[in-house]
Amino acid sequence: MLRNSQGYLIGSVGVDDFKIGETHRAEIGYWLAKAYRGQGVITDALSCFIQYAFNELELIRLTAHTLDFNTASARILEKNRFKLEGCLRQHTKTRNGVFDTFAWGLLKGE
Repeated sequence: MLRNSQGYLIGSVGVDDFKIGETHRAEIGYWLAKAYRGQGVITDALSCFIQYAFNELELIRLTAHTLDFNTASARILEKNRFKLEGCLRQHTKTRNGVFDTFAWGLLKGE
């Protein structure tokens, strides 16, 4: 969890689809409050979490998904060495419509 200097929650990075000692991969996700975006906060936090996931959780693969229009989130993944692996067409439904979803991957040591 990410907190500001007053201790308020401003964001989070974590994994899903993961059981300690039972799997070699996990899906990573993150969010950050709007007031803190564009400052490198989540990029740096994700970098730290990736190191933790590979070194302490002993994962060898991380995956992530971004909606096709979310270029800022895609850029965060690119800065952290994730590779675009494909497009899941019309994969994600939100209250605003149905969108293509990009699939990203990162292997330990890349």
